Parts: sequence; C-alpha cells; structure tokens
Amino acid sequence: MGKLSRSKGRRGEYEARDFLRKWFPEARRGANQSRSGRDAADVEATPFWTEAKLGAKPNVRAALAQAQEASDGRPSLIYIRDDFSEPFFAMPAATLAFLLDAA
Repeated sequence: MGKLSRSKGRRGEYEARDFLRKWFPEARRGANQSRSGRDAADVEATPFWTEAKLGAKPNVRAALAQAQEASDGRPSLIYIRDDFSEPFFAMPAATLAFLLDAA
C-alpha cells in the first residue's frame, strides 16, 4: 500500500474518531497493524466495531463485510466519506436493532 493510501486511511480514522468523541470521549484510533496479528477496529473505545473508508467511491458492502468478518462481537459501524462530500455512517440491520433496543 502506498504512502498516499495510508495517509488517506489514517485521515479517515481520525475523522471518524473525532466525530464519535462527542458520545465516546475515550474514542481513539485503533492499532490496525499490531504485531500480535490481532485485528483492531479503526476506532476503538466505543461499543461498535468501527471501520473508516475514504475515497472516490468507497464500496459500502465490502466495508460492511470486512467489519462483520473482523468484529470481535461488537456491532459493526462504517464511517464513509466520498471525496469532497459529507460523511455518512452505514450499518447492518443488526446494529440498528442494537441501537433501538438500547434507546
């Protein structure tokens, strides 16, 4: 992966973290490339397995599949921002049910 791709990924992780800190003040960028081989979410210290995707046309379905496959049991949440657009979140129906049950 090239330096520009890593920079864009890191920027997305920080954006997602900054957004979520309003509700989860301890939110931090995950240690994605840990030497232990264990996956980490892009944003940690929240009740969600959060992945961040930035790009011209991020693949929402692939991001959801990645998050659900890598999750440690937490509900999946995807932060997405197309280039030059407002960010949005995507989640599977099970995550929405989790949120509605908690409300």
